[in-house]
Amino acid sequence: MLNPDPFIDHAHEQRLRRLAERVAERLRTAGFIVHAEVPEAGGVVVEVKTLRHAPGVFVQWYVHPSWTERVVGHTVAGRSGHPDIQRYEAVNDAMERALAKVVRTLGFTTHNHVYEDWAGLEVRDPAEEQETP
Repeated sequence: MLNPDPFIDHAHEQRLRRLAERVAERLRTAGFIVHAEVPEAGGVVVEVKTLRHAPGVFVQWYVHPSWTERVVGHTVAGRSGHPDIQRYEAVNDAMERALAKVVRTLGFTTHNHVYEDWAGLEVRDPAEEQETP
């Protein structure tokens, strides 16, 4: 019988939460401002996803909301080639690559995932690779 529960079991969730705490602590030690949810002023978010189809610890860097609002404004206005949008995309790509490199330097592994409703950089502890699918 298939498990109808859309979420992972409690033990798996607790392992992921402990990993998220270690990742956040090491990132803070490395000088990053780390948030538990999307920040008001930009920064890094370490998040635990508990859905059975895509569980894991994910990190993402966010720009300051004022920049995001400007970019969205240009996009809505149909100016997709606007310099603000090009800079935003370039900075976002550079920060995602840098964050992945820092996370790996801190002793974790990273995996890029793209799901139907979101994308993210998953972080794993190499010692637990087999345990965290």
